[in-house]
Amino acid sequence: MSVVEQGKRDEMVGRVFPGGQFMIHQMPYCDEGLGAAQWNDRMEYVEAFRELLSGWPGRAGQRLSTMVVFERDGPGQNHTAS
Repeated sequence: MSVVEQGKRDEMVGRVFPGGQFMIHQMPYCDEGLGAAQWNDRMEYVEAFRELLSGWPGRAGQRLSTMVVFERDGPGQNHTAS
């Protein structure tokens, strides 16, 4: 992987976590991320995880690349796919 590709991969991994942080320095004060109780609080992170895994080789990656559970319209304009 080139340095640019590594940077893009790190960015994709970061989107899976609130604040884009791989490690937390303090416990979160709100219910967010993959462990959030409500779907609408977790869907952005589930979609980022799906996007990350869709680059994996084989059938699993190909299948994940055809699914969309969340569309990014822009800042503050997110919605579930229909």
